[in-house]
Amino acid sequence: MTTPSAERRSSQGVAVISIKRSAIAGTLDQAGIHYRALLLQEGGALPPMRPPIVLDTSGMAPLGLARALENLARGRLHAWKSGSRIPVIAVAGPAAYAQQRLLACSPAVVAVLAENIDPRALMLCVQRFAHPDDTTHGALWCGLGAPPLPTLKPDLNGLLIALSGAAKLDDVAAAWNISRATLFRRLDPICAALAIERPPPGCPAERWLATLLDALARPF
Repeated sequence: MTTPSAERRSSQGVAVISIKRSAIAGTLDQAGIHYRALLLQEGGALPPMRPPIVLDTSGMAPLGLARALENLARGRLHAWKSGSRIPVIAVAGPAAYAQQRLLACSPAVVAVLAENIDPRALMLCVQRFAHPDDTTHGALWCGLGAPPLPTLKPDLNGLLIALSGAAKLDDVAAAWNISRATLFRRLDPICAALAIERPPPGCPAERWLATLLDALARPF
Protein backbone atom coordinates (compact mmCIF):
# COMPACT_ATOMS: atom_id res chain seq x y z
CA MET A 1 0.00 0.00 0.00
CA THR A 2 1.36 3.42 -0.99
CA THR A 3 1.49 5.93 1.84
CA PRO A 4 0.33 9.53 1.40
CA SER A 5 3.87 10.73 2.09
CA ALA A 6 5.25 8.55 -0.71
CA GLU A 7 2.60 9.84 -3.11
CA ARG A 8 3.43 13.40 -2.11
CA ARG A 9 7.15 12.88 -2.70
CA SER A 10 6.64 11.26 -6.11
CA SER A 11 4.22 13.99 -7.19
CA GLN A 12 7.04 16.49 -6.75
CA GLY A 13 8.71 14.87 -9.74
CA VAL A 14 11.87 12.98 -10.52
CA ALA A 15 15.19 13.92 -12.07
CA VAL A 16 15.89 11.95 -15.25
CA ILE A 17 19.56 11.92 -16.24
CA SER A 18 20.78 10.60 -19.58
CA ILE A 19 23.21 11.41 -22.39
CA LYS A 20 20.43 12.12 -24.89
CA ARG A 21 16.69 12.66 -24.85
CA SER A 22 15.42 9.89 -22.60
CA ALA A 23 12.88 7.45 -24.02
CA ILE A 24 11.63 6.82 -20.48
CA ALA A 25 10.13 10.33 -20.56
CA GLY A 26 7.12 9.01 -22.48
CA THR A 27 6.52 6.32 -19.85
CA LEU A 28 6.75 8.92 -17.08
CA ASP A 29 4.15 11.00 -18.94
CA GLN A 30 1.85 7.98 -19.16
CA ALA A 31 2.32 7.35 -15.45
CA GLY A 32 1.50 10.98 -14.65
CA ILE A 33 4.90 11.54 -13.03
CA HIS A 34 6.42 15.00 -13.30
CA TYR A 35 10.08 14.95 -14.30
CA ARG A 36 13.04 17.15 -15.10
CA ALA A 37 15.26 15.98 -17.96
CA LEU A 38 18.97 16.50 -17.28
CA LEU A 39 22.04 15.59 -19.30
CA LEU A 40 24.95 13.76 -17.72
CA GLN A 41 27.99 15.99 -17.85
CA GLU A 42 31.45 15.23 -19.20
CA GLY A 43 33.35 12.58 -17.27
CA GLY A 44 30.16 11.35 -15.61
CA ALA A 45 29.80 14.52 -13.52
CA LEU A 46 26.32 14.82 -12.03
CA PRO A 47 24.08 17.80 -12.84
CA PRO A 48 22.45 19.65 -9.92
CA MET A 49 19.45 17.56 -8.80
CA ARG A 50 17.89 15.73 -5.89
CA PRO A 51 16.28 12.29 -5.47
CA PRO A 52 14.28 10.53 -6.68
CA ILE A 53 16.62 10.06 -9.64
CA VAL A 54 16.09 7.93 -12.75
CA LEU A 55 19.27 7.11 -14.70
CA ASP A 56 18.55 6.19 -18.32
CA THR A 57 21.58 4.21 -19.51
CA SER A 58 20.53 4.12 -23.17
CA GLY A 59 23.50 4.88 -25.40
CA MET A 60 25.92 5.17 -22.49
CA ALA A 61 29.37 3.68 -23.02
CA PRO A 62 30.38 1.36 -20.15
CA LEU A 63 33.23 3.61 -19.01
CA GLY A 64 31.01 6.69 -18.96
CA LEU A 65 28.37 4.79 -17.00
CA ALA A 66 31.02 3.52 -14.58
CA ARG A 67 32.10 7.09 -13.85
CA ALA A 68 28.52 8.22 -13.27
CA LEU A 69 27.85 5.28 -10.95
CA GLU A 70 31.05 5.97 -9.04
CA ASN A 71 29.96 9.58 -8.51
CA LEU A 72 26.53 8.43 -7.33
CA ALA A 73 28.01 5.82 -4.98
CA ARG A 74 30.35 8.37 -3.42
CA GLY A 75 27.79 11.15 -3.12
CA ARG A 76 29.56 13.57 -5.47
CA LEU A 77 26.68 16.00 -5.80
CA HIS A 78 26.35 19.62 -4.70
CA ALA A 79 24.57 19.94 -1.34
CA TRP A 80 24.77 16.17 -0.77
CA LYS A 81 26.63 14.59 2.13
CA SER A 82 29.95 13.54 0.61
CA GLY A 83 30.62 9.83 0.86
CA SER A 84 26.94 9.01 1.28
CA ARG A 85 25.47 7.14 -1.68
CA ILE A 86 22.86 8.83 -3.84
CA PRO A 87 20.10 6.25 -4.51
CA VAL A 88 19.18 5.89 -8.17
CA ILE A 89 16.62 3.97 -10.23
CA ALA A 90 18.30 2.79 -13.42
CA VAL A 91 16.76 1.95 -16.78
CA ALA A 92 18.51 -0.46 -19.17
CA GLY A 93 17.84 -2.19 -22.47
CA PRO A 94 17.44 -5.98 -22.63
CA ALA A 95 20.66 -6.45 -24.61
CA ALA A 96 22.73 -3.89 -22.68
CA TYR A 97 24.67 -6.62 -20.89
CA ALA A 98 27.70 -4.54 -19.92
CA GLN A 99 25.51 -1.79 -18.51
CA GLN A 100 23.42 -4.29 -16.55
CA ARG A 101 26.53 -5.85 -15.01
CA LEU A 102 27.86 -2.44 -13.97
CA LEU A 103 24.49 -1.47 -12.47
CA ALA A 104 24.41 -4.72 -10.50
CA CYS A 105 27.77 -3.87 -8.92
CA SER A 106 26.89 -0.32 -7.83
CA PRO A 107 25.76 0.31 -4.24
CA ALA A 108 23.91 3.41 -5.45
CA VAL A 109 21.46 1.46 -7.61
CA VAL A 110 18.25 0.59 -5.76
CA ALA A 111 16.30 -0.67 -8.79
CA VAL A 112 16.98 -1.66 -12.40
CA LEU A 113 14.02 -1.41 -14.78
CA ALA A 114 13.52 -2.57 -18.35
CA GLU A 115 13.24 0.34 -20.79
CA ASN A 116 9.76 -0.88 -21.81
CA ILE A 117 8.49 -1.00 -18.23
CA ASP A 118 4.75 -0.64 -17.68
CA PRO A 119 3.84 2.91 -16.53
CA ARG A 120 2.06 1.59 -13.43
CA ALA A 121 5.10 -0.42 -12.39
CA LEU A 122 7.29 2.63 -12.93
CA MET A 123 5.01 4.73 -10.73
CA LEU A 124 5.12 2.15 -7.93
CA CYS A 125 8.91 1.98 -8.15
CA VAL A 126 9.32 5.75 -8.03
CA GLN A 127 6.99 5.94 -5.03
CA ARG A 128 8.88 3.15 -3.26
CA PHE A 129 12.27 4.83 -3.71
CA ALA A 130 11.18 8.46 -3.58
CA HIS A 131 12.98 9.11 -0.30
CA PRO A 132 16.80 8.98 -0.14
CA ASP A 133 16.70 7.17 3.21
CA ASP A 134 15.01 4.14 1.66
CA THR A 135 17.24 1.05 1.75
CA THR A 136 16.97 -2.39 0.21
CA HIS A 137 18.65 -5.74 0.50
CA GLY A 138 20.04 -5.55 -3.00
CA ALA A 139 18.57 -3.84 -6.02
CA LEU A 140 15.07 -4.62 -7.31
CA TRP A 141 15.08 -5.91 -10.92
CA CYS A 142 11.89 -5.40 -12.91
CA GLY A 143 11.54 -6.73 -16.45
CA LEU A 144 15.18 -7.84 -16.48
CA GLY A 145 17.05 -10.67 -14.81
CA ALA A 146 19.94 -9.79 -12.54
CA PRO A 147 23.29 -10.85 -14.07
CA PRO A 148 25.19 -13.69 -12.39
CA LEU A 149 27.92 -12.23 -10.22
CA PRO A 150 29.91 -13.34 -7.15
CA THR A 151 28.01 -13.07 -3.85
CA LEU A 152 30.47 -10.39 -2.78
CA LYS A 153 29.94 -8.06 -5.72
CA PRO A 154 33.19 -6.85 -7.30
CA ASP A 155 33.94 -3.17 -7.82
CA LEU A 156 33.64 -3.37 -11.60
CA ASN A 157 33.00 0.34 -11.95
CA GLY A 158 36.07 1.30 -9.95
CA LEU A 159 38.14 -1.26 -11.88
CA LEU A 160 37.15 0.17 -15.28
CA ILE A 161 37.97 3.69 -14.13
CA ALA A 162 41.32 2.65 -12.66
CA LEU A 163 42.28 0.68 -15.78
CA SER A 164 41.39 3.61 -18.05
CA GLY A 165 43.94 5.80 -16.31
CA ALA A 166 46.68 3.22 -15.85
CA ALA A 167 49.62 2.11 -17.98
CA LYS A 168 49.99 -1.28 -16.30
CA LEU A 169 48.17 -3.36 -13.71
CA ASP A 170 50.66 -2.35 -11.02
CA ASP A 171 49.32 1.19 -11.42
CA VAL A 172 45.83 -0.05 -10.55
CA ALA A 173 47.17 -1.68 -7.38
CA ALA A 174 48.95 1.56 -6.47
CA ALA A 175 45.79 3.62 -7.09
CA TRP A 176 43.85 1.33 -4.75
CA ASN A 177 46.72 1.28 -2.23
CA ILE A 178 46.92 -2.51 -2.27
CA SER A 179 49.63 -5.00 -3.20
CA ARG A 180 49.79 -6.67 -6.60
CA ALA A 181 48.92 -10.00 -4.94
CA THR A 182 45.79 -8.49 -3.37
CA LEU A 183 44.79 -6.98 -6.71
CA PHE A 184 44.98 -10.34 -8.45
CA ARG A 185 42.98 -11.97 -5.66
CA ARG A 186 40.27 -9.36 -6.29
CA LEU A 187 40.42 -10.00 -10.03
CA ASP A 188 39.99 -13.78 -9.66
CA PRO A 189 36.20 -13.75 -8.93
CA ILE A 190 35.67 -11.21 -11.73
CA CYS A 191 37.54 -13.42 -14.18
CA ALA A 192 35.58 -16.46 -13.01
CA ALA A 193 32.21 -14.69 -13.36
CA LEU A 194 33.04 -13.46 -16.87
CA ALA A 195 34.78 -16.66 -17.97
CA ILE A 196 38.05 -14.94 -18.85
CA GLU A 197 41.62 -15.73 -17.88
CA ARG A 198 43.45 -13.81 -15.21
CA PRO A 199 45.72 -11.21 -16.89
CA PRO A 200 49.45 -11.91 -16.76
CA PRO A 201 51.40 -9.59 -14.41
CA GLY A 202 53.02 -7.69 -17.27
CA CYS A 203 49.80 -7.17 -19.23
CA PRO A 204 49.30 -3.51 -20.26
CA ALA A 205 46.25 -1.99 -18.57
CA GLU A 206 44.84 -0.83 -21.91
CA ARG A 207 44.90 -4.36 -23.33
CA TRP A 208 43.17 -5.90 -20.32
CA LEU A 209 40.62 -3.08 -20.26
CA ALA A 210 39.67 -4.03 -23.83
CA THR A 211 39.42 -7.70 -22.80
CA LEU A 212 37.24 -6.79 -19.83
CA LEU A 213 34.93 -4.56 -21.87
CA ASP A 214 34.50 -7.31 -24.44
CA ALA A 215 33.62 -9.84 -21.74
CA LEU A 216 31.17 -7.45 -20.03
CA ALA A 217 29.24 -7.04 -23.29
CA ARG A 218 28.65 -10.77 -23.75
CA PRO A 219 25.15 -12.14 -23.10
CA PHE A 220 24.50 -13.94 -19.82
